[in-house]
Amino acid sequence: MPEAEAPQIATPRTAYNVTLDVFSGLPNPRWRVSGEAAAELARRLAALPAATPARVAEPPGLGYRGFLVADAAGGEALRLYRGAVAGGGEARPDPGRELERWLLESAGAEVAPAVREVVRQDLETAP
Repeated sequence: MPEAEAPQIATPRTAYNVTLDVFSGLPNPRWRVSGEAAAELARRLAALPAATPARVAEPPGLGYRGFLVADAAGGEALRLYRGAVAGGGEARPDPGRELERWLLESAGAEVAPAVREVVRQDLETAP
């Protein structure tokens, strides 16, 4: 694919806003990924396997529903959930849910230990 046609999902940004979509009645944890971490996130997004008919699971009404990642300037968010990254009209597989795991670690203190454990348990299940 020529560089000019790079898919939206892999377009690098200098900063990203990340939301852990986990609560129904409370504000979801949010944090910003910038600097070297933003470059790493962009690299990981670009390294995802090519767009395929990736299985995109529909998040449940309650509990862990994945991560929403948007560039800091706004725009459409990507949803990372159950081994798929979807947004911008395309979906790519996230083998081993590695990008979901990386985002959870990027949260630092923004995610309480009990919530982190719930997400980790979900990440251990097959997509």
